[in-house]
Amino acid sequence: MKNYRIELLLNWLATTSESLALMRLGKQSAERELISEINWNLLKIYLSAAVPEN
Repeated sequence: MKNYRIELLLNWLATTSESLALMRLGKQSAERELISEINWNLLKIYLSAAVPEN
């Protein structure tokens, strides 16, 4: 019975750590996408201000 509990615990820890790693990667990806979008918007604003309108 003790071995079963240990295996169950180890299995849970393995799947939980994988899930947490995937969630962390997803969050980092979303943060990078947000930063990229902010940088692109700032570049568009900068370029539109740098080009004089006729």
